[in-house]
Amino acid sequence: MGGCNTGTCAHRGTASTSIAEASSSIVISQVYGGGANSGAMFRNDFVELFNRSSASVSIEGWTIQYASSTGSSWDRTRLTGSIQPGQYFLVALSGSTGGTFVSELFPSVTNFEGMLELTSSSSIVALALRQNFASGIFSTLPVSPTSTEAYFSPNAGTSSGIVQEIQRTQNTIDIAIYSFTRDEIADALIAAKNRGVTIRILADSSQADGTGSDISRLEAAGFQLKRTNGGGGGILHDKYAVFDGRMLVTGSYNWSTNAEENNDENAVFIRDRAVIAAFQTNFNAMWSSR
Repeated sequence: MGGCNTGTCAHRGTASTSIAEASSSIVISQVYGGGANSGAMFRNDFVELFNRSSASVSIEGWTIQYASSTGSSWDRTRLTGSIQPGQYFLVALSGSTGGTFVSELFPSVTNFEGMLELTSSSSIVALALRQNFASGIFSTLPVSPTSTEAYFSPNAGTSSGIVQEIQRTQNTIDIAIYSFTRDEIADALIAAKNRGVTIRILADSSQADGTGSDISRLEAAGFQLKRTNGGGGGILHDKYAVFDGRMLVTGSYNWSTNAEENNDENAVFIRDRAVIAAFQTNFNAMWSSR
């Protein structure tokens, strides 16, 4: 069957009723097979699962199973635990000794470590509810088709999308922003902080006290917030946020009413782990040096 990579994957197996019901809840959202390669960002392979339902799903006894397209046998990693509604589950697999272990960059994502190695250039990954060593897998789960969404202002609903991501976040939000005047986003951040989410904000100094800015309000609410210039002496012109290490929002879109209602702007919602890791590394470096 076909190859497997981030966002697309081919599967094989036979269906059963109980697994088909589970398949409507859990999807494979990402597959990364470059962990053992020289120069790879991550030193291990991984498979990411997503619970798209409104209820917790137990994955006790489930397995991640792998075979190359030309192979005749399946390797398996058994899973334990459960995935909460709207949350991701990162299955970190084998890899090399260099580079960054994927769970180090995404500590807020529930993760499970296994020993599969995705070595084939045309690999196949499948997830099974039960394991049958005699006949292989019973069923497979679908791959989530959408890893990136683009919004184009004016009036594209970008602000509402950011608020929804804030509301989904359970552990951490890191924000680098030039202009911040959108009150509904500030309200959502305050609510997230009050329920225990750790939030760090880097804000451009030249815009922090501008008309309608929410920066002083967030400072008064006790946020970890640093006003800063650009690293080269100019402005901090970034507009991005990382949510729980699972979602990146970036683009020309400032968190402002002008960006939402008046300007031609763009915002991209990205779930690709390698891209998110690059932005997280950039934010950590700026935060530690400002």
